[in-house]
Amino acid sequence: MGFLDNLLKKGTSKLISNVVDSVVDNLKGNTTPAYATSQDPDEEDCCHKASVIRARVEKVFAEEWSGYEIRQNIWANEMGAEEGSHDYSYGLYLDGQPKAMVMVLDSADDYRKKSVKLAHRACEDKGVFCMNLLPHMPNRRSYISKRLKENVPV
Repeated sequence: MGFLDNLLKKGTSKLISNVVDSVVDNLKGNTTPAYATSQDPDEEDCCHKASVIRARVEKVFAEEWSGYEIRQNIWANEMGAEEGSHDYSYGLYLDGQPKAMVMVLDSADDYRKKSVKLAHRACEDKGVFCMNLLPHMPNRRSYISKRLKENVPV
């Protein structure tokens, strides 16, 4: 029985360790199980780098929305937003009509700013999907792709 007890204790200890590691990773924004490693750098945390977020957005647009026009640095007034609204980092257009706007924000609290809310409201008023990408979030390629697919009419 001593051997079986030791085996069960080791197995239980390993299981608990994996669960704790997964919980800690999830709290850090990593939804990949602790025992798995990502082979795709686009599925890793963006590490607060706007350049990484932008590269992922551009990659998703190029690979999954190739029939659409991609615009960068769009003034908010082009969407009819009030003066003082936050400008959009990217726009996804079909036949010259906006279908989605993306704002890559500079800090974790930017989404609360009036300027960002005004930009969102302008999109809502036109029935155009708008999303924020915050630097403290993982912003994995799969997340960006999923949000667009769920919200942009094809």
